[in-house]
Amino acid sequence: IAESAKDPRTLTTLARLASSRGDTTLALQLLQRAEAIDATDPKVLHFTAELLRQLGRHVEELQYRRRAAFTQADGPAIAFAHLIPSIVRVAPRNRQPPLAEIRLALDRVKAADDLPAARTTEVAESVFGIPSMRDEALTLYRKANPLASGQREVLAARRSLDQWCADRSAAVHRLDDMGAPGRRPMFAE
Repeated sequence: IAESAKDPRTLTTLARLASSRGDTTLALQLLQRAEAIDATDPKVLHFTAELLRQLGRHVEELQYRRRAAFTQADGPAIAFAHLIPSIVRVAPRNRQPPLAEIRLALDRVKAADDLPAARTTEVAESVFGIPSMRDEALTLYRKANPLASGQREVLAARRSLDQWCADRSAAVHRLDDMGAPGRRPMFAE
């Protein structure tokens, strides 16, 4: 079937089946054939990016995520929701990711009402580590996980112990004789 398939949807389905069997090489070949037929098909771009993420090829994944989000004039919010964690994942550990691109994608995600809560939460978690976007991450998290009546806000649990203690002028103590450097146990009064 794979040899005679000419429709990108058929090739994408066959690639997903090959990937689920563990044959990632065949899956990637089928997706490349589907891309050669229609380079703007959002499903082909999405599944290629997913396969590349599974293979640990994050830079290539990001290229496909960008194409999936920006190929269409009014790209779907879900494509931007997939794009943000990819940008953060590719950024070097000691440098901030490109904030302008993340903010552009984040605006599309915030405006969407049809995103699944799990996807919105994933976006919030990915940008929470960027200090200048922490408030936006909390807003997204609240949108995805609204409080039921009788519940109270516990988003402070997502803050570091140092931040929590600084807000309350509480002393922080680090146990220097235990654990690995940089990961020493801490406690607060």
